[in-house]
Amino acid sequence: MINHFKNYLILFVIVVFLPSCTGFKAMKLVSGGESVPNNYTESVIPFTLEGHPILIKARLNNSQKEYIFVFDTGALTMIRKEVAKELDLPKGIEVEADGTGGKSKTIDLVKLDNVMVGNMEVRNCATGVTDFSEMFAPNVAGILGSNFFKHFTVTIDYRKKELTFSREKKQTVVQNKEIIIPFESDIKMGFAPVIKCEVDDRIKCTAVIDTGFPGIVALPLSVIKKTNSFKEGNVIAAKGSMTGGMFGMADEDYGLRIDELKVGDLKLRNIPSTSHSLKNGHLLLGNKFLEKFLVTLNYPAEEMILTPYGTPFETNIPSYGLALVKKDKKIIVSGIWDNSSASRSGIKLGDQVVKVNSIEANTLSLMELVGLFLDKSINSLEIEYSNGKGRQKAILHKEKLLPVLK
Repeated sequence: MINHFKNYLILFVIVVFLPSCTGFKAMKLVSGGESVPNNYTESVIPFTLEGHPILIKARLNNSQKEYIFVFDTGALTMIRKEVAKELDLPKGIEVEADGTGGKSKTIDLVKLDNVMVGNMEVRNCATGVTDFSEMFAPNVAGILGSNFFKHFTVTIDYRKKELTFSREKKQTVVQNKEIIIPFESDIKMGFAPVIKCEVDDRIKCTAVIDTGFPGIVALPLSVIKKTNSFKEGNVIAAKGSMTGGMFGMADEDYGLRIDELKVGDLKLRNIPSTSHSLKNGHLLLGNKFLEKFLVTLNYPAEEMILTPYGTPFETNIPSYGLALVKKDKKIIVSGIWDNSSASRSGIKLGDQVVKVNSIEANTLSLMELVGLFLDKSINSLEIEYSNGKGRQKAILHKEKLLPVLK
């Protein structure tokens, strides 16, 4: 995963529709859903930002219970199996879904009678059902995706930690400092917003606006290998797998600076990026990019409006250099960045992490582990791990992966 296993929480899902009656039913289900009119023109929802995901509350199928969801513009709505059982949902349509690690998994696609966030309601909303037991803490029900958001204009205020859902469908009238960027909605990603962009003033690309991704930008392998930095050898590589999604880990990973990234009228230089293995070839623009702006996603008008906060972008990747995966309730080292604190510590691929800062690692979900690794108040971690030589300890320090800019 990116930045000491950040990328485990890239909740980026593609539904691959099969050519058949099953595929037609799946397409119809994902395309469905309707906003329910009421007397409220907008609803302001507070959110928390733990580790990296935006967490909000929603109610399902007229239940009074509030479920906690990850707010993920780059995904289809997904719920954990336990929630589907609690709601007594029927067996759904089996489809294949892809994750950012390039791996696929069969999931159930079902229909929720209604989803409510604040006063905003959508009926007949499609959702995938999968096992989140290793990824999420038990109190997180799943992810709320763009097949719900597509009915609204959604504003993300990172400073106030508020989401505003509005029924306004007109194009936005922009002010002097605002940047307007048109987007298209990709049904294969649950109507995730996709924009045009350019890398190094020559590589034409598309990028997903993905609040499920913690970094600034991630490039698919097909693009990252075309960049100036990669061709000039100004790149870091990893042993094992640093990036992964819900369904598995990538086979190769790199980190570098992009000489130039053009997004709409924005031209950004020396932007740190890592790779991902998602098969569709989109870049990912994540929370570290979006948090520099007041962000409005006008889904009905298919446009994104960015109002700059005036804060600079990072030019490096702070990292302990370690990636972990959870298998059979064990936390295993899956990847190590070259020339990182982890690479000098003696920890090896396949070692089992037993404790992190005296906390039993196997009691934590990947999301909770990510929270520890991303905590800005912590710059070192004590890792207790075991291998063929028994139990050992290492102190990892958060360091900048890329060379200092001259």
